[in-house]
Formats: sequence, structure tokens, C-alpha cells
Amino acid sequence: MENSDQLPELISIIIPNLNSPIIGEVVNAIKKEANHHPFEIIVVGKDKWNILDQFSEEIIFIDTEHPVGAGRARNIGIQHSKGNWLFFTDADCFPQQNWMMGFIRRLREGWEVVGGGVVSDEEKSWRLIYNIGMFHEFFSSKETNIKKYLPTLNLAVKREVINEVGFLNEALQRCEDLEWTLRMTQSGYRLLFEPAAAILHKPTDLSFKRLKNVFYSDGFHSIQNRKKFKGLYKMPAILGFSFVWKFLSPLISALTTLRIFISTQELRHNPLTIPYVYILKIIWCFGAAEGLKAMDN
Repeated sequence: MENSDQLPELISIIIPNLNSPIIGEVVNAIKKEANHHPFEIIVVGKDKWNILDQFSEEIIFIDTEHPVGAGRARNIGIQHSKGNWLFFTDADCFPQQNWMMGFIRRLREGWEVVGGGVVSDEEKSWRLIYNIGMFHEFFSSKETNIKKYLPTLNLAVKREVINEVGFLNEALQRCEDLEWTLRMTQSGYRLLFEPAAAILHKPTDLSFKRLKNVFYSDGFHSIQNRKKFKGLYKMPAILGFSFVWKFLSPLISALTTLRIFISTQELRHNPLTIPYVYILKIIWCFGAAEGLKAMDN
């Protein structure tokens, strides 16, 4: 895991990319936000549009020949990185002002793992619904606090942490970032959420059908993390049974949506999104039920 060529003052920014049509805009946004601190940008995956050709002398692009999962792409990026500080983001995330300095300030304070805030475009309904449903805990409007897990769409990690906990689990199709950061918490690291280090998340080609599939899959894999790390989640024993998630899905989803409404101003400001968030949380519950079944088989 250790890189003999690593440079102590270098930041390695790692981005998995699966033919994103906006990857060029993302790279330009990172370059614009970057300050005088030395950094390298490593993009891993596929670029069928050849968008990254224009950055051939400015970034490291690792073509995986065949599409790979995000976990595998990030691991490849880690292996090729030279920095002691590794920043992770996605090919649809745009760093906002002071993104890099927000992370640097916290890392210099001694934090080993720092997650940044998420901003959503409120003019695009499906995008807002997606971000509220998935990332409401990490919106930049929230306060700085300690988390048990963090998503890799906006994450900074010191190399020493990865040397101890290992790579991301490539066998997981989704939620591999939550499993990875839960391992960090389990190993004794404190995970800081710093909302000021924000990205604008702009997923493309969204529809209700796609969101249904995403939330079902997220429930399927998330519940397995919850059961694996039940000591951290403190999940009630009754929620360890598949039939409970299906039977109580309307109630669980209603309570979850209410909790998001109370704690998240973006949902309160956009009340027309509430029914969609509620329905997608029901779908998440059905995915969780199937995830528990899969663990029992």
C-alpha cells in the first residue's frame, strides 16, 4: 500500500470515471479551485468520448480497458498515487470555493479522515431528490460533526490510514465507501465531517426508474453493512429480519422522511419532493429486506 515514491507535501486527487460526459468540466473545476499546494489528478476508468485527451499533460489517466467498479477504480488510483494526502471525488462532482483549503486546514489540525459537504442543484428535480435521499446527512448546510461513515464522493484520507485499514472492498457493488470508512471508525479513527469543503453533485441521466434501481440496490448493500457493523449502528435486533423491513416499510419510510424534513432545509424548501423521497425510502426498505435474505442464504 505504501508508495516508495510518495511525496509528503503532495495531494493526490483520485476520480473514478465511467465515460462521464462532464469529466472535462470536473477536471477544470478542480484546477480552478486548486491553490499553491502541490497536487496531482488521477482519473481511473473509461473515457469513450476522449474528453481527457485535452488534459494529457496535466493529469494521470489510467485506462482500465474494461469497465470496473468504483471501488476497484479508487484502489487503482491509490496504488498509482504519490501523495500522503489522498482526496476522493467523483466524475460528476464540482469542487466549490475553498474546497481544497477546507480539507487542508483540517488535515493540518491532525485529523486523519475528513469528509466534505454536498451541494445540490435545486432547479433539477430528480437531481435534488437523489441528493436528498442519498446524501442529506452530508449537505453543506449541516454543522461540523463526527461521523461513523463518510461517502467517497467528497473525502480526504491520510495515507497512513489506508496503510492500516487496507483498500476498498472490490466485491461490493455499492456502499463500498461506507464499508471502508466504517472500518476506519472500527480501527479507532475519528471521522470529521467538514461541510465547508463542499462539492456540487450533478449526476446525469436521472429518471424515476433509475432512482428506483439505485435506491433498491443501496438498501440491498447498506443493510449488509449495518448487520456487519451492528455495534457501530446499534441497529435494533428486530430489524435483523427480512420480513420486518417489508412489513414495516411504510412506517420506517415515513419516520425517515420526517427526520430528513426536520433536519434538512433543502427538503423543507422543496416540499414537492417529499412524496418521491418517501416512495424511494420504501423501495430502499425492500432492497434491505432482500439484502438480509442474501446474507442468510
